[in-house]
Amino acid sequence: MASATEIAFLTAAAMLDGSFNSELNAGAGDAVIAIYTGAAPADCETAPSGTLLGVCKMDATPFGAASNENPNARITAASISDDSSADTTGVAGYFRATITADGVTPNAAAVIQGSAGEAADSTDLTLDDKNIVVGGTISVTAYTIDQPEA
Repeated sequence: MASATEIAFLTAAAMLDGSFNSELNAGAGDAVIAIYTGAAPADCETAPSGTLLGVCKMDATPFGAASNENPNARITAASISDDSSADTTGVAGYFRATITADGVTPNAAAVIQGSAGEAADSTDLTLDDKNIVVGGTISVTAYTIDQPEA
């Protein structure tokens, strides 16, 4: 099967700009990023696995407009609030960005999921420290999503 299909930056940007902000704003409260131990489930519709370490709240507009990072369109997360009191101790393995009914409790089904760790780990979501301690602070330092374009 051929796999040489390409899309233009404007199309890639429109896909990113329109989809994630509207999906993450579908709940009654602001979206959250839930940080878990272990490996991510097979897909976003599967219930979370591992232990929930903590929850960081996303901005009311979770992502800014897409930029052209040739060969990708990229969106960067707006401000993500720290979780000032981690729920338990563990090593971050993955995250899920979900809608909420109350701005705090993550939905079981995720809009986005990916790996979580420190900058040196080359993960999808970057934390200041992947070794979470109960009662400690969880800080997201970087989060971008790329959409291939040509």
